[in-house]
Amino acid sequence: MITAIPPKDVSPQRLFRLLIQRPRPALEVDHRASFAPNVPLRVVALTAAEYGTAIDVAEAFSFDMMRWRSSMAALVQASLYVGQERAFQSVEAVGELMDEHVEELVGIVTSALAIIGPQYAGSNVDAWDKVLRKGAEHVSNLSTTMVLGGCVGQHGEEPERFFGCPLSQLTDGQLMAYRAANKVANKFRSS
Repeated sequence: MITAIPPKDVSPQRLFRLLIQRPRPALEVDHRASFAPNVPLRVVALTAAEYGTAIDVAEAFSFDMMRWRSSMAALVQASLYVGQERAFQSVEAVGELMDEHVEELVGIVTSALAIIGPQYAGSNVDAWDKVLRKGAEHVSNLSTTMVLGGCVGQHGEEPERFFGCPLSQLTDGQLMAYRAANKVANKFRSS
């Protein structure tokens, strides 16, 4: 998995705001690729299914190194953008790059996903919840927290009302932020 614990170099309030972006959490990347220094890059978080699909690409290869390279190429292809368009239209296009360029892009993507793309599988969910609740409680996020945390209907949680897309299109990070906001909002409502 991409990350296990929340990043320590991002404040809880900023992390919360990053994860509640709509339609998907995204991060403009400060680091430019050495082979394309004038191209601004953006990493977009993946759903658990999209992340799994990127990993599935690798199962076709019998060699461990080929498996790693193909899964990383699929991860780069799925989440790396230039503006509103994917930077690479296919996994094969990523694979055509020189090894050091693929490794550089993998580093860029995984660093960004460590911030905006936590996955329930492989993450310390309690640690993420603690940090996201702290971020949700921050004065700069309280009104958003109350709106997001209040997205509950007759049948339970309805975070899709806030994010404006079907539940299946939400990232794990968005769901983590929703659950943290819900806990904080309930605490404020009951006091």
